[in-house]
Amino acid sequence: MNNRSLFATVLVWLAASWGSAVAQGGAEIVLFDSGDLSRYADGTPITKVGLDYNGDPTTSENTVVSGGEIISSISVDRGQRRADMVIATPLPDAYFIDGDGDARVGVDLIYEITSFIPEGWQPDGIGELFWQWHGVPDFDLGETWRNPIAAIYFNGDRLEFNRRADADRVSVPKDWQDYDEFEIIDIGKVDVGRDVRWRLEVKWSYDYDNPGYMRLYKDGKQLFARENIITAFNDEKGRYMIFGLYKWDWPDQVDRVRSREMRFKDIRILAPVL
Repeated sequence: MNNRSLFATVLVWLAASWGSAVAQGGAEIVLFDSGDLSRYADGTPITKVGLDYNGDPTTSENTVVSGGEIISSISVDRGQRRADMVIATPLPDAYFIDGDGDARVGVDLIYEITSFIPEGWQPDGIGELFWQWHGVPDFDLGETWRNPIAAIYFNGDRLEFNRRADADRVSVPKDWQDYDEFEIIDIGKVDVGRDVRWRLEVKWSYDYDNPGYMRLYKDGKQLFARENIITAFNDEKGRYMIFGLYKWDWPDQVDRVRSREMRFKDIRILAPVL
């Protein structure tokens, strides 16, 4: 066992011993917790809090901890369209492949995050999203990067949850919805000027003989539940979470909006004690 695996194993033991929480699913093991971000000085890079940049290089200076929250902002005037982040902390091998953020299939996981959209937000005709999960393609089999397997999108003044899954060993879609399973779920209006607590309960699966599930909650209220479904692509590597602003076809196709900002805190990954 390498040092990283040993560290991840110790994390699971400590979480089971000291870090269990009680919520919708009963007792839960805490696998990752961003903690109280107010202990960091304003302007602290997110790399200091167990995260890493996943967006445009120019957004690293404005994707920082400030006021106890993580700021994610983009500007068309600076040619930015992505200010998103991934977890860069070793995670338990029992749930994640090689201790990184790529989740295994067949395990039960819970993802939580609090989002905040500042006053003055207005709808835009160009799509964007702020919370998503991606599969890692099997490049050696001819796969390339595909759409997220799950994501929350802005659609005007409403939010949608998109999910995709494919049981084929090689997934090379012809378009953005060419998968075994594809669904768009309306999850309500965009909330501005207040904290919103999101929770996704999921069992990742690409096997119809051993299916998974997906349940989304907003402020403790269940928005939808899908049981006995496949929830992922048939990839050797795992499925990883991204959060932060991602706006496509921008700045090439500017609509009414020239900048966006969101704030995030209390990012957690948990596992139910079954």
